[in-house]
Amino acid sequence: LQTIFQDRQGFIWLGTTTGIYRFDGINYTLIPADDSLQNASFCAIFQSGDGIIWTGTRSGHIARINKGKLELFVPEEGNPGSPITAIAQDSRGSIWFSTYGEGVYCFKNNRLYNFNADDGLSDNFTYTLAADKKGNIWVGTDGGISICSLIKGKKAVGLITSANGLPDNIVMNITMVGS
Repeated sequence: LQTIFQDRQGFIWLGTTTGIYRFDGINYTLIPADDSLQNASFCAIFQSGDGIIWTGTRSGHIARINKGKLELFVPEEGNPGSPITAIAQDSRGSIWFSTYGEGVYCFKNNRLYNFNADDGLSDNFTYTLAADKKGNIWVGTDGGISICSLIKGKKAVGLITSANGLPDNIVMNITMVGS
């Protein structure tokens, strides 16, 4: 077992080295997959606001479940080449993917944008994503927290590190709380 996720309908999704399984409380169902995903190790699962289940693999592939089948997501810019560590959606509807080595990616208006250290991200090794109500994505990295947004094609990144009071720069989990 690589990851576990509960969707809004109550189903439990399991990401494994042998595929994606859905558990309904009684039965486990292996989701059929494209040939290109047969040997994938699934390590991230997320449900977007439109109900689509997104998955990420250790090899950097991204897939979505469409009509009961796991299909490879192939943006024009290509998929990351590093493991997908988390998936989230911001309040503007963009889907974000964190990676272990390439920073984060934002899928917006049918285009995949990369945020990395060259853009001000605190580190390219990222672990977790959390969306706030203002449309930002908070990213836990090896170098602290990066607060990212993409508005009208413009990338913005803010930083919180041990210099700002974090007890450690390695941030592996972020959870938004409050109403």
